[in-house]
Amino acid sequence: MGVVLQAEGDMAQVRLMTGDVASYDKDWIIQKVVRSTGEVVTTQGAGATVTARVGQKTLDFPLQAGKQWEIGAYAQAKSGLGTMERYFERYRVLACEDVATPAGRSRRSKWKLNGA
Repeated sequence: MGVVLQAEGDMAQVRLMTGDVASYDKDWIIQKVVRSTGEVVTTQGAGATVTARVGQKTLDFPLQAGKQWEIGAYAQAKSGLGTMERYFERYRVLACEDVATPAGRSRRSKWKLNGA
């Protein structure tokens, strides 16, 4: 998924594997995406290669070991002809644990994502 860059109030910014930065609210719904090119995406379906899933809930809280869910998305076909194809991301929580940090106790989860 990515690396959390900043968490402030009810928002978190995450650098995705694509280099884009997604802003999530407290319910883990994408509010906007800033592409690595600097383009700001604030509506669902914008973007040339992969649709920004603005407004879509990514993580299904509460997370617990064994929980699974699926999200549908669209991406540009490998042919590069500009057509969009639907694909699914399947998530599975592998483990959850409480950890102590300098800021206090926190719940951490380990999960796996498979695209199809």
